[in-house]
Amino acid sequence: MIRRRFGVGLTVAGSLVLAMSLLGFLGPVVWWFDLLANFKLQFAVVLTGIGGGLMLLGRTGAASLMLVGALLNAAVIAPLYYRSPADPRPDAPEVAVVGYNIQIGNRSPQLGWALDDTPDVVFLFETGRAHVDEIAQQFPDYQVSSGIFEERSYGATILTREPVQVELLGFARAAGDAIRVVLRFGEGTVVVYGIHPPSPTNGRDATYRDDFLARVGRAVAAESDPVIVVGDLNATPWSTGFSALTGPADLVNSLEGFGYGASWPSSLPGLAQIPIDHVLHTRQLTVTSRQLGPISAGSDHRPVRVRLTLAEDSTIAKQR
Repeated sequence: MIRRRFGVGLTVAGSLVLAMSLLGFLGPVVWWFDLLANFKLQFAVVLTGIGGGLMLLGRTGAASLMLVGALLNAAVIAPLYYRSPADPRPDAPEVAVVGYNIQIGNRSPQLGWALDDTPDVVFLFETGRAHVDEIAQQFPDYQVSSGIFEERSYGATILTREPVQVELLGFARAAGDAIRVVLRFGEGTVVVYGIHPPSPTNGRDATYRDDFLARVGRAVAAESDPVIVVGDLNATPWSTGFSALTGPADLVNSLEGFGYGASWPSSLPGLAQIPIDHVLHTRQLTVTSRQLGPISAGSDHRPVRVRLTLAEDSTIAKQR
């Protein structure tokens, strides 16, 4: 009797998890379905465990259904492992970028790891105006620029090894942060976008996020130089907004070949975290290394550091 009741309970629980995981594939239909799309790994792990338990209890039909659901979710994640970065061009220049949401209210952000290995550009999101002067004093070897709109109290801070012009993209004024900088890159240049769209906590903000990411995607598609996009996207690779960003310019996810790369929330166990902090790039470039910073960096996000170079079959225009 106990075995039967346990089997029924496990079947009901598994059915609920399976239903939620399948709704996650319908993100474009309803905004909160899209939130479920973020948890592909978690659904795959839970459904595998439930399916295994049901198999031991002799409920092979229900077990098979759960395991198929687990495979569907795992199949979405799998490309991050079996795809590899393009081969680098020999002797090509490299550029190192860092993205880090220091978390608003973090008065003493720990930036040691983010500035380790002397990256070429660092985007610090959710920084207040006071952070700009503090960071400039702490890291005098970098140009420290504000990416905060005049009417807002916080935004982004940008650190670069060489002087650059920081362009705040106007469409982000009321909805998030979108900053464009151009860096020297060998004999040419590389364009870097630092972006932080709204968090999709309700239907309106989910629409804002997706529209924001689509606008960035179109802007990137109009660039002629290689482009890197860095940011807390408030979206996993399986979110509707993510494809709106990557599609127009055929952006490559730097996670490909490096695995799941969960970055938030860092306070939870690793299996409960999801990858929302990203570095993407156009196909002229390829990734040579990708690292996540320490969990104890002082924020609920983990910083991301990526080194990129030219892909073997790509070229860049010389500076004019």
